[in-house]
Amino acid sequence: MALKTFKPYTKSTRGTILVDRAGLWKGKPFKALVEPKNSMRGRNNNGHITSRNMSGGGHKKMYRLVDFYRKKIDMSGTVERIEYDPNRSCYIMLVKFDDGQHFYYLAPQKIKVGDKVENGTEKEIKVGNCMPLRDIPVGINIHNVELKPGAGGKIARSAGTSVTISGLDGNYSLGLDDVVGAIPVHMFAGIFGTLIVPLTNADTSFGSQFTGVIAVCSFSFILSFIIFKTLKATVGLRISKEAEKLGTDVAEIGVRAYAIRD
Repeated sequence: MALKTFKPYTKSTRGTILVDRAGLWKGKPFKALVEPKNSMRGRNNNGHITSRNMSGGGHKKMYRLVDFYRKKIDMSGTVERIEYDPNRSCYIMLVKFDDGQHFYYLAPQKIKVGDKVENGTEKEIKVGNCMPLRDIPVGINIHNVELKPGAGGKIARSAGTSVTISGLDGNYSLGLDDVVGAIPVHMFAGIFGTLIVPLTNADTSFGSQFTGVIAVCSFSFILSFIIFKTLKATVGLRISKEAEKLGTDVAEIGVRAYAIRD
């Protein structure tokens, strides 16, 4: 998704930035992967009219059936074209597999027409491939992430969004930065969330989790203590008692910021 800028011939074009759609498909969507998007005509899920004068009409709208599950495993597919989808902010790509089936997938950044994509376990780490989180190395940016296995992608589906794996624990992919940050700030929540991991993951033990909690707490305490003492010895953490009694406005510039009425 490249951006297009303009020369500042006029005031309006000086700061104009548009999305470059030069490489997008200019024809109609793939007919087998679309369905009509009917208007609700002002009615809710019970059929009751909740908004008057909403009789529908307008241009016909078609919904692109995007596959968020990507269960076509162990078969190579070719990106035939990249399309604009009016129902979402990101582009979609039409993929044709070796058996002749077509699927709409979310198009990641830097994907090109003609690229090969695959779904399954232990695939190549490249743009467009899909695999379980346990097979993806730490630090890789990914999108269309499932919260539950087999439930389909739920997060990082919009344009410009991504998720970075920061840790692996058995069959679980963790954001370790969240846990480490939660321990010094919300000590109880961080310790509790770390210690209950063995209840859902048999590959870990309470001893290893408790050792990790002690190590993180000790590191956070020692580092915070050193930073506190360093700041106190160099720049000071509080003003003097005289300045506190007079007020910092009088102590620094000699004038009260707010007038005091007798």
